[in-house]
Amino acid sequence: MRRIERFDNYMSFKGLNDNIVTNDLGLSVGTIGKSRKEGRDLSDRVIELILNFYIDLNRVWLLTGEGEMLKGDDTPAIEDVAEVVEDKRVVDVSILAPNAVVEVEINALMQTWHTTPEKFAEIIGEDVAIVRACNGRLHPCHIMKLQDYFGTAVVEKYAKFTNTIEAEIIESFPVLPEEVTTSPNTDIVKYVEENGSELETINPNQLLNDAKVDVAERIKRTSMLPTFQPDDTVFIRFIKDKMKIVDGETYYLDCKNRPTMIRLVKFEPDGKLRLIAKNSQYGDIIIERTDIINIGVVVALFRMTFGDQYSELEELRREKEAEREKKDSQIDKMLEMLGKQNEQQSKLIDYITKER
Repeated sequence: MRRIERFDNYMSFKGLNDNIVTNDLGLSVGTIGKSRKEGRDLSDRVIELILNFYIDLNRVWLLTGEGEMLKGDDTPAIEDVAEVVEDKRVVDVSILAPNAVVEVEINALMQTWHTTPEKFAEIIGEDVAIVRACNGRLHPCHIMKLQDYFGTAVVEKYAKFTNTIEAEIIESFPVLPEEVTTSPNTDIVKYVEENGSELETINPNQLLNDAKVDVAERIKRTSMLPTFQPDDTVFIRFIKDKMKIVDGETYYLDCKNRPTMIRLVKFEPDGKLRLIAKNSQYGDIIIERTDIINIGVVVALFRMTFGDQYSELEELRREKEAEREKKDSQIDKMLEMLGKQNEQQSKLIDYITKER
């Protein structure tokens, strides 16, 4: 029997349901139902939330099925649980608090033990993108896995235990189906509460991992308005073969003697590259292909600000473009008229010449 099945028994005994537990523990809607539906067990983090909230629940019974469901006088102390759970050492109980974060010198540990980021991610059961982005801040369940692999003494050498930093655990979020979003008079919150376990979900971490993100950068300039705005965060995947770029596509460029930039790239006849900004206030840049150190594509965009702070600038840009197009059109018409006049003059000269 899995842990979620034992917890179902506890819920039935206590008269609880998924909605009550979700509210009690502060979980994302559908977390428990989705685990049950997909045949997955409860995560270590959810287990710790359960045990810290429902204090009459016997930890050993929930984790292993041994003993009684509810705590009694003979319930093993927390420090003894490590001997019961598959003979694996569990870190001190203070570290297992739901809001605990363990700061680990990941780079130093990997360097000393000749471990790649990919291997480290495999050890803790996460995606390598999370390892690169976590800044050395891990959840206690990760520490338990590191202890199993490297040993307690090694991990304690590189880890700093604290309960003062709130854990940054990203859950999956339910996706509203089109038939719901297009249906008038629908209580969305109520719908999700009642149907959360049946809905498709999106996990931001998983999306970025699927996109194979290498780095992220926060936009500071206005050169690519309106597509990219200042304070947008773009996620980049580098292209291994710098020669495999497509004429007319937009790329993230890391070039010699220039700041990083995002530009539309056009091939020049002489083999050089023309880098074109969306914002016409920025001029084109001509570079040699050999000037490129790294080149990548923007695979995702994160935007927190949705205002009109750039609308006036964009409107001004469009007005100037319209004026320029109008002037160009007027110049074309004038040239066309001059051409017709020259043609008429030529015909007149030919006529006069023939008459003589």
